[in-house]
Amino acid sequence: GDGGAGGSVAEEERGDRRTSMLPSAGKISEDSTKVRVAVRVRPQTTKERSAREEDCVSCNLAARQAVAGDRSFTFDDLYDQASTQRDIYEQSVRPLVEAALAGYNATVFAYGQTGSGKTFTMGSASCAYLEQTEMGMLPRALQAIFGFREKRERDRERDGRGGAATQTMVLRASFLEIHNEELKDLLAHA
Repeated sequence: GDGGAGGSVAEEERGDRRTSMLPSAGKISEDSTKVRVAVRVRPQTTKERSAREEDCVSCNLAARQAVAGDRSFTFDDLYDQASTQRDIYEQSVRPLVEAALAGYNATVFAYGQTGSGKTFTMGSASCAYLEQTEMGMLPRALQAIFGFREKRERDRERDGRGGAATQTMVLRASFLEIHNEELKDLLAHA
């Protein structure tokens, strides 16, 4: 289904020790916490290629502009038809995951008409038979979050701080779909 995901992480203990475990420790800036707009121009479907449809949008990646007819639109991040799931995650989503792990709120929101690629990009379809390269933003973000937690636990045990937890990791996530002006909580019955 169509939707976005967001989450926030809060910890009882604040300080350098908490952020030093992050891959980009100390690199979270005010600029990296601003709202950014990223656009992915999806590749043609098999059906579109078979019908020899022409692309209706072209991309000028250097200028971050999508061009449709005689109009162009500039975005913070632009991904063309050749962009991979990994490209999008690393450039646009990973910094948000790291900010969330540092205690900031983060949201990834997918918007577009039916068939525009939201489900594929977000990775909210069945992942059972997907190749690693096709994995969407949600499974990649969840792997990073739980990988961070597991690494933190291993580090605590290695450093002899295993017993009683002095830090608590709280993750709040929502997965919503808005369709025909109706809001649906996709995690309500999970």
